[in-house]
This record gives sequence, C-alpha cells and structure tokens, in this order.
Amino acid sequence: MPRTSRLGFAPILFLLLSVHASGSEVLEGLPADLSADPAISSPEDYFGFDLADRHLRHDQVVSYLAHLAETSDRVSLEQIGWTHGGRPLKLVTFSAPERQTEITQLRRDRVRSSRAGEGPLVIWLG
Repeated sequence: MPRTSRLGFAPILFLLLSVHASGSEVLEGLPADLSADPAISSPEDYFGFDLADRHLRHDQVVSYLAHLAETSDRVSLEQIGWTHGGRPLKLVTFSAPERQTEITQLRRDRVRSSRAGEGPLVIWLG
C-alpha cells in the first residue's frame, strides 16, 4: 500500500486515541467538558491490543471507522471509490449531530463558496 494511503487515517486515529487515552485529562485544544462516549469502544478495546504494538491493516481501519459510524451520531462513513489495490475508499465525516443531517447541503455550499474564493477551511485527509 502506498505510504500516502496510510497517512490519511493517521490523524483521525491519533485524535481518537488521544480522547480515549486521556480519560479525565483535558487535551490542549479540546473543550474542557469533553468526555468519551462509553458506548464507543476505544481502538484498544475494539481490536484487543494496544495500537502501539503493531500496525493496522486497511480492513481493520475501515472496520473501526464503521464501528464509529454505527455507534456515534457524530460520525458518518460513506464509500467514495476504490483504491488501486481494490480496497474500499471511505470518506469519514466528523461533525456535531445536528450538522450530520446537513452534510449534503454543506457540501453544495462549500463548492459554491470555494468557486467564489470564500467560505470556511475544509480539510480532506487521504
């Protein structure tokens, strides 16, 4: 697998690991009242091993992202294509629950704003 494919998931997994690993500790840049949802398994609990012990395969990353999308109203997952290796290429959206229902309209607005040279910063990882 090309190096760039792996790096696309690294920032997402780092954030998820940071929230779960921190427990009650507040991480810089995150709200002080942030707490992990107990219904969502940490990556360590989901996989049964510490992520620092070994690398995840693509199918494992996709499986965990699907778990997040199923258990959290803040995560949506959609397939947007296929990798050169024939693996599903996923788009993960993290947002407030009330914004999840507006994703399609937000994309349309973003395209329009982008063409006009306006609007908020949107980051695509992967």
